[in-house]
Amino acid sequence: RRTSKTRRKTMGLLHIPRVVLASTRGYLRGRFAGGSTVRCGEDNTSSEGKILGLGPANPHIYRARCGLFDVDLNMHMNHASYLAHAELSRWEMMAENGSLGLMLRDRCNVLVTGCVVRYRKEIGPLFRPFEIQSHVSSIDKRNLWIYHTFRYPRDSGNGGENGNDSSKVLAQILVQGVCVRGRKVVAPQTFLEETCAVDADTVAHLKESCSDGLMKEKKSRFEELEAVLRTSAAVDDNK
Repeated sequence: RRTSKTRRKTMGLLHIPRVVLASTRGYLRGRFAGGSTVRCGEDNTSSEGKILGLGPANPHIYRARCGLFDVDLNMHMNHASYLAHAELSRWEMMAENGSLGLMLRDRCNVLVTGCVVRYRKEIGPLFRPFEIQSHVSSIDKRNLWIYHTFRYPRDSGNGGENGNDSSKVLAQILVQGVCVRGRKVVAPQTFLEETCAVDADTVAHLKESCSDGLMKEKKSRFEELEAVLRTSAAVDDNK
């Protein structure tokens, strides 16, 4: 038990400062970077900008390096680190597009209920830069879906062994989440419209799942796997 508590404290000491840093970086970028991006809660009736991270047309881009706490014995990014950086990218995205402040005001949160990861090519060696492109791909009656793709930066000058794969996807993560206000789950449409003040057209687009031609199939396969795992868990519980 002591070992387990020590591990949790160690993880907290490492992870919480990274979350704070990512959120602060996102907030500063959102406030002072300028550009055509519209923040949640701001009047966008006279702007052609799109809210950052809502749909694939304007993905959030998170940049980092493969650090000492990310690599395994092969000096490549450890599989668990992909999930950690994906979470940091979500914190940065929410802070940058203004939704994080509105969520804190309304005591709302987005809780991850499941995810699938596909590792396509390793990220490394140590200190190599990479980026994560993230966007909310779809919403349904209960779930909000976020899609992450890992890539090497196009301007890094070392996009692979032959220097020509900087645009290729290195890993993919599809995240399923629910929106919570207090202890109650709320519909994603209600969350986006009431808490984040997202316009109706954007919400309708996300409901149609047309942000990605393959999004409907991704969701369907995810839900099939989730149903099988739920059945498997129930069988194990009854042993």
